[in-house]
Amino acid sequence: MTHFTQIAPDYVETTQNIVPKSAVENLLEDVRHAYTIYTTSGQSNADFAEFLSLSIEDFKAALQHPGLTARQLRRVVRRAGESYRSNGSQTLWSSYIAHYISDTANINLFD
Repeated sequence: MTHFTQIAPDYVETTQNIVPKSAVENLLEDVRHAYTIYTTSGQSNADFAEFLSLSIEDFKAALQHPGLTARQLRRVVRRAGESYRSNGSQTLWSSYIAHYISDTANINLFD
């Protein structure tokens, strides 16, 4: 099993090599940071997937999937989160979720 460690904001070190983070992973981390600020300020009337879908245009560009809808993005992010929790993954959260979303986009399984 490959073990991931964050070594710098834009890079992830695996046991095999150092790889740059994807645009999707960077975007996820930015949105997660903003969501943390949002929820700690008492403004938590949306879950993470709902909050993330406010950045739909950024995700369309990062995934190169112009037909992506906010609803599809919310659905795949929720599924990714469920998969991450159920697998007990040892990878970084943002890396796992980014790969899940990207893989879903690449095979066009958003619905």
